[in-house]
Amino acid sequence: MTGHYGTGKTHLFYAQYREMAVAGKTRCHVRTSRELVEELRRLELDDERVSPVMAVTGNYSLRDLVERERMHPAIVRRLDDICRIIRM
Repeated sequence: MTGHYGTGKTHLFYAQYREMAVAGKTRCHVRTSRELVEELRRLELDDERVSPVMAVTGNYSLRDLVERERMHPAIVRRLDDICRIIRM
């Protein structure tokens, strides 16, 4: 979600997440961009730190995202359009 400062992006996100969490439909870690950057910096300084940010990754193919994770094909196409694959 993008937009100018103070337009209510974070407020809307937290409200949506809260409704899903109260309904028992989701579990997730919520961080603002600032909190995410701070956590990533702490990880750089402490090799032994365990972080949920780094634990939540995936190596699924685009097909797996649709078939296993049940993501809508249109969302997967958009991800493919905007993401870049980095091979290690």
